[in-house]
Amino acid sequence: MIREYQTENVYEALQQRFHFLFQEFDNIYISFSGGKDSGVLLTLLLDFKRP
Repeated sequence: MIREYQTENVYEALQQRFHFLFQEFDNIYISFSGGKDSGVLLTLLLDFKRP
């Protein structure tokens, strides 16, 4: 099996995913568990939405 590497990093891919989600959907619901991973994702999302 040959690995194919992406040209973008994880942060850039996440930014593109956020952009897609907010363009395609009228309502976005966020679930937050309070764990480390959830906290990081929430922080990144809030940074994305701030002007």
